[in-house]
Amino acid sequence: MKAIKKQQTNLLMLLTIYYVLFLFCWFIFHLYFNPWQLSLNGRFLGEIVSSSVKVILWIIPSIYLIQRYRSELTYSLKELFSFKIKWSAEIWMLFIYVFSPLIKNFLSNGTFIVNKHFEYSDLIWISIVGIAEEIVFRGWIQNVLMRKFKIYSAMIITNILFVIIHFPKLIQEGGFPDLHRLIAIFVLGTIFSYSFYKTKNLWTPILFHTLWDLFVTVF
Repeated sequence: MKAIKKQQTNLLMLLTIYYVLFLFCWFIFHLYFNPWQLSLNGRFLGEIVSSSVKVILWIIPSIYLIQRYRSELTYSLKELFSFKIKWSAEIWMLFIYVFSPLIKNFLSNGTFIVNKHFEYSDLIWISIVGIAEEIVFRGWIQNVLMRKFKIYSAMIITNILFVIIHFPKLIQEGGFPDLHRLIAIFVLGTIFSYSFYKTKNLWTPILFHTLWDLFVTVF
């Protein structure tokens, strides 16, 4: 029992170190590298570069860590990407909620109106961001925390960290984000976390996340 407890404590320490370094790198990327490369490359190529960096900083390290510490996590990499998914009634309700930006757009306009700020290059980051963020925050961080804390505590901690990781991008876009937006990110992240917990699978939060980003960006 003592050996197991020590392993879990070390894993939490690893998670802490990982997140601090990860957050530091993400601040550097958004405050210095990304504005420079976007001005140099233009919108379309710039989004390709940004998405490539996100794969390198987000997906590759977290996949490695999940695989490296698979015996100490709640779910292995294979389980996280299993195609055996059972959706309960509440998951279907959350799925409908994901469509709320699309529904709101239609009810407000009587038809679907495309956002005037939408560009086709946005589809590049939309195709990557849901996968990257869910692998890191649900597949790695929540996966660790569920072994140490009760599920709802694990979800709260996960999504506080999920909110914080959005700070660099929000600051790049226009200063310190307002409380309303931070709460909205937290609530949305909690929906993703809950869908992961109930389905025991990353495909569900990835789907929810990608559709949400698609709808709020296009409409």
